[in-house]
Amino acid sequence: MDKWVSDFVKTAVTVKVLSLVSNKHDKSGYKFKQADVEELGTRLKVNGGLREMMNYIATHAEFSINSVFESSAVAVETFQKMRAEKNA
Repeated sequence: MDKWVSDFVKTAVTVKVLSLVSNKHDKSGYKFKQADVEELGTRLKVNGGLREMMNYIATHAEFSINSVFESSAVAVETFQKMRAEKNA
């Protein structure tokens, strides 16, 4: 697969992780702590989440950062677990 595909997936993962960081409390009073982008990437590489996202790009003419990340249920679940661990 082309290098730009893996670069785009890495960017999607990074943006997703960083977009949920908050310096202010949300409406429920909860403050998210930043998850480690490298650790998430490693987990997704091991469990196949990165491959699922790369395959999504290969099979869709149009996609966005959100659609790429959300194309992998494994990635979403892994990120949710990691975020829960970090914010416990």
